[in-house]
Amino acid sequence: MTQRLDKAVIIFIMTILALNSVFVGQMIISQTNGNSVPTENTDLSSAASEEDTSSIPYITADAIPNLSAWNLTINATRIIKLLDFGTLLLNDSFSIINNDNVSLPYFRFAMPNDWAKNMQAIYGYTMWANRSIPFNHSRVLSEAQDDQFTYYKLDLNPILDNSSRYIVNIQSYYFDAYKIFEHVSTGEWNLPGTENADQGNLYNGIRFNFSKIPFITKPIQKCITKASVVDDGAVISQYIHPSSATYTESTITYSTEYNVSSLNASKEYIRNDPDDPYRVQASLFLRVKPPAMITEYKRTITLDSWYFARVHEEITIKNLGVKPEDPQYNLMDPRVFTCCIFNFYLTVADSQDVSVKDFFGDLDPSSSDRELFTKKRINVYLRVPLFGGDSASVEVDYLLQLDHILSFEKSEFILNTEGVPISGLIVKDFELNIVLPQGGHYQYMYLGNEVITTTQSSTKGVVLSLGKRDKITLQLNNHSSYQSSRIRLGYYMSDFAYFVKPMLFSIIIFIACLCYIGVRTLRKDIVEEVIITRDDEKEAPVELIRDFVEKYEEKTALQKRITELNEKRRRRKIKAKEFDKQRRILESKTRQLIEELSQVKRILKAKGRKYDRAIQRIEVNEETRVIIEQNIKNLRVRYIREKQISKDAYLRILQDYQSQIERLERNIDKEIINLRLIIEHEQKEA
Repeated sequence: MTQRLDKAVIIFIMTILALNSVFVGQMIISQTNGNSVPTENTDLSSAASEEDTSSIPYITADAIPNLSAWNLTINATRIIKLLDFGTLLLNDSFSIINNDNVSLPYFRFAMPNDWAKNMQAIYGYTMWANRSIPFNHSRVLSEAQDDQFTYYKLDLNPILDNSSRYIVNIQSYYFDAYKIFEHVSTGEWNLPGTENADQGNLYNGIRFNFSKIPFITKPIQKCITKASVVDDGAVISQYIHPSSATYTESTITYSTEYNVSSLNASKEYIRNDPDDPYRVQASLFLRVKPPAMITEYKRTITLDSWYFARVHEEITIKNLGVKPEDPQYNLMDPRVFTCCIFNFYLTVADSQDVSVKDFFGDLDPSSSDRELFTKKRINVYLRVPLFGGDSASVEVDYLLQLDHILSFEKSEFILNTEGVPISGLIVKDFELNIVLPQGGHYQYMYLGNEVITTTQSSTKGVVLSLGKRDKITLQLNNHSSYQSSRIRLGYYMSDFAYFVKPMLFSIIIFIACLCYIGVRTLRKDIVEEVIITRDDEKEAPVELIRDFVEKYEEKTALQKRITELNEKRRRRKIKAKEFDKQRRILESKTRQLIEELSQVKRILKAKGRKYDRAIQRIEVNEETRVIIEQNIKNLRVRYIREKQISKDAYLRILQDYQSQIERLERNIDKEIINLRLIIEHEQKEA
């Protein structure tokens, strides 16, 4: 007994030392955090990510930026296109010839203020643009603003220094720069025999006015203007202005203008002025993807030191289109297909273990030919379609491999990934949280090429503050999928941080091993005081107990062989004649053994209440197991022969029965082990 107490004391001291090592690790982490490499977070984050309109200089009409210093011949093509979910793409292409020897380093143009305020993104590029040559990239800057226009400048790379033709393209994206109305149309999508077949299909009509010429401070020799819609849309002919415009199913072509005078900023510009000779109207409709936006988008990227980054997203999408008078989800009603949002997508490359759910549970594709995710995108299928004004919230979880988004450069780690996954939708309120690994120290963050303002905080500690992490928060408003959303985040890692989690796991395993050793050391005392305490006889009937245990285990082995033999016959792995022969032999041995075991049971029960209770517990568990095995046979008959239950229900019930059998067998084994311990103890004392 003294030796066991000594062992217990030693184990207790080793446990205390292991816990002290955890506290030492905590102190090292705290010192490392305090002595981390100094950051310039405050200064770097002071720069704005986008140009603030209040910083654009206000000018008068006689001081607008112009191109008067150059003799230029300009032809223009203006194409405005309605995209999915209600985004407008305005593409102005200019063909420029420089007629003198003065180099042109930039190109200037203007946008009406009522369009500029709805602008989501603007890009400019030249005929020399090449993704592989950053030097040739061009950038659009807001130069000035007056009561009517906002003036922009595009730096030309390379500059225009000769008389050859030079192509400049300006692409700008707009949202909510139009009017949505109900458009009823009959066509190929009508379903004959439905209640709405005679009324026609209800679509999201979109009507807007715009200038058929770009606004620049130089004359335009020739200007071609068109309006179009994506493949799943079409033109509404009765609302086209002027009536002289020609149209096809998806494109409106307006009359070509020649010798257009330069922008006159002193004249008041009214977008809907009927006397403006360049005012045109386009009217289009979308068949499948109505105007919509993501009202709330919260994204959390949790970086670990090893293997994966965990991403959790909470998204609320709203349909901004029209709503039928009596909206009902009926697949036989054409309005369901023309007014509703069934699904949307997120462009995320190489995602793994994707799960999508809403308030009611998982959202899986409703058809086998649909995929939840592919190599480059995640598809979100809504539980019910959204009519105009309806909204729905979903949660998306997935993993990203760290070696695809994380790199190491000059003693710091660089996270390079999409901050806002592309979805084709406008995001009204966006919040990005990036949780750094344990021991990571934030340095800076870029969105595109701009340093952005972020908020830095810490997560709560998981175990003794060892789980505390830096969390970086970025918030954006009215963000478009057409804006740059690539983020580049830099952080340092302390050398000790890599070993925190492995060390913590090692200590937990070490303490668990100490507890196991302690239990094993004191187990004999427990057996003496609890398991083998005898209140009926001074000496245990060792030979009788051994005889009972051996006969019971032999009976169990025979029953197992019979079960295996039945399974072989069921699978036709043994012939019927051989099966009958072996089964008769096994059953004969089993019956004989059961008779002998019954006699041993009666004698052993008479030796004391403890043995009587042990044998009763074994018998109760055996009978319960027989009942469950019979239930399993009945279940198979109901599933295989009678087809009364489904496969999922059958597997679920079968698994439950098997779990009950395993529990009963463990109870029987426990009683047999207790009897064997009595035998071992008596032999050692003898």
